[in-house]
Amino acid sequence: MDTTDNSLVFRKPNHLIVMVPTLGKLSPISRKLYNVLLHDTQVQAMVKQASGEVIKAGDLFEARLADLLVPFNVDAADLSTVAKAHFREMKRTEVEWEAPDQGSEVVWASMSLLSEAKVIKRNNQLYFQWALPPTLFNAVMDPGLFTRMDLEFLIRLKSYAALALYEICVRYKNNPSGLTCVCEPEWWVDAISAKSNRDPAAGVKPKREWRKVKNEAVLKAIEEINNLTDIDVELIEKKTGKAVTQIQFVVRRKKLPDKGKGKATLSPELVAQAVKADVPLADVVGIVKASVGGEAVAMAALRSVERRAANDDLEQLQNKAAYARAVARDLDGYIAVADSKPSGGGRPNRGVTDAVISPLSAAKGKVSMLPLSEQHALANAVIEELKSKGLATPATVQGHAQFVSGSRLPPAHLLMEMAKRYLARSG
Repeated sequence: MDTTDNSLVFRKPNHLIVMVPTLGKLSPISRKLYNVLLHDTQVQAMVKQASGEVIKAGDLFEARLADLLVPFNVDAADLSTVAKAHFREMKRTEVEWEAPDQGSEVVWASMSLLSEAKVIKRNNQLYFQWALPPTLFNAVMDPGLFTRMDLEFLIRLKSYAALALYEICVRYKNNPSGLTCVCEPEWWVDAISAKSNRDPAAGVKPKREWRKVKNEAVLKAIEEINNLTDIDVELIEKKTGKAVTQIQFVVRRKKLPDKGKGKATLSPELVAQAVKADVPLADVVGIVKASVGGEAVAMAALRSVERRAANDDLEQLQNKAAYARAVARDLDGYIAVADSKPSGGGRPNRGVTDAVISPLSAAKGKVSMLPLSEQHALANAVIEELKSKGLATPATVQGHAQFVSGSRLPPAHLLMEMAKRYLARSG
């Protein structure tokens, strides 16, 4: 699925995709968790910048340990022990970074994955705080050429070789040729290995036979990727005589089930407004499907984008579609809609009615007007209740973490739950 709205989609810089360990070893969970940290760094930094904060290399970012480790099914009793082990692994491991289409050319010298890492306790909750080395931080903040990587698929993979190979191959899933870069077998061995192949004393790489690595790790990695992710990959070996001298992979996107069966259509008025606002129609369809108010909410959001873009006193919008989605989430629930009876046997026409504020909508408005400290307290109470009932989704947990750590507005799904709790408490 192409999840542009998915909160776990990471814009990973292309030159951070190939991690070649030069010191230490990374476990599969550590590699997956490190991608989550990079993703969260990017998200938290963007939220802080949007609120006017100046972000610089060396700044600490943080997340609740329980939220970070949600995808990895870690027992609560082992949370601190398991987390510290993986964070130490990241701190001790040094890697060289390469872009998959640059062959064996190293982009920069070996460096640690984290420049600072610590676990703190606050209000009886454990939090992880981290900082990235300046070069890595700058790359994450300004990715330039990047690969849109869905961490939901990455997290499903088990072996390190599958993780490393998936990251490289997904870089090419939209490539018309459907082919990865062509590199020597030794390059691929380094690219998918969890530990350094170098002799620390001599500083050289002992030769590892491609044939053995292929049979031990690559074929199993291909099977994992094909069974668990959004792409299928196929190995191509190019030979000179009997020796394999070059390796390449075929990458095919899978056609995954469409959750919203049937192709959505938009009214001519909404299409025209999308063109004026310069927001892709695919994003507009997503807003319509996700909003209770449907096209009415999408139209209001697009007009907001147009007005915002026309204001020369404000910084230029970098992502109009993302801005439209954010506005739509805030508006949804405040625009009342109704199904009018069809005329002449046609389909019902869904149109905007006079605004009728329901008790829940009114509660959302009152919650939004509360002091930020009271909003945070309400959000904390909501998330604890949802967790106790087993109803806290990863998206809700992550949205809560971003809100209490600096986001000016709670995400729509969390605000709705806050409004319900506020309404119950007031009633």
